[in-house]
Amino acid sequence: FPVTIGSRVKATELQYIFSPSDQLKYHLRVSQNFRIANLDDNSQAYVVLPYNNLNPQTSHDYEFGVNYRTGIFRSQSRVYVSELKNEIGFNGSSNLNYPSSSRRGFESNNQVILNPKWTLIANINFIDAEFDAGTYSGKKVPGVSEYSGSLGVTHQINTKERVSFFSRFSSEAFASNDLANSQTKKPGYGVIVTGK
Repeated sequence: FPVTIGSRVKATELQYIFSPSDQLKYHLRVSQNFRIANLDDNSQAYVVLPYNNLNPQTSHDYEFGVNYRTGIFRSQSRVYVSELKNEIGFNGSSNLNYPSSSRRGFESNNQVILNPKWTLIANINFIDAEFDAGTYSGKKVPGVSEYSGSLGVTHQINTKERVSFFSRFSSEAFASNDLANSQTKKPGYGVIVTGK
């Protein structure tokens, strides 16, 4: 399958970290990233002969985060904005480059060490993903749940073995082929995961 890249992409990152104490840390991050479509992406793309490959996906990202930890508590939280161009998406039948879009979100990952063997873990994510240009400007990016998270526990059996039990959930979202947001959202779901 022919692959050609007709544009130049690059990745850069600038980060500032401030730690007012051993327990507390702040960071500011500005970055530029890219993703080049692989063979699988391009083989499932909507193309007209001669082949036209998907354009590289690029983003400009801005993030502020807080990391806090004590003897029994660990917390990592961040707010972020990502501005994407040519996001590689799926319209229900084939891959394509989405119009420009943005994502504004919040993530929080937390742990409470109950004792040397048991740890409680709770994570929550919020994301607002919208198209910024083109026919679907102002519409939600399909397939993206506004809320998601997990709650679970881990048990350290010994120095080499650990078992975990988690419940994960995602809120409703528009179907991957509903770029116009014209259909009813697909319902959210939850799953229970165990592992060792």
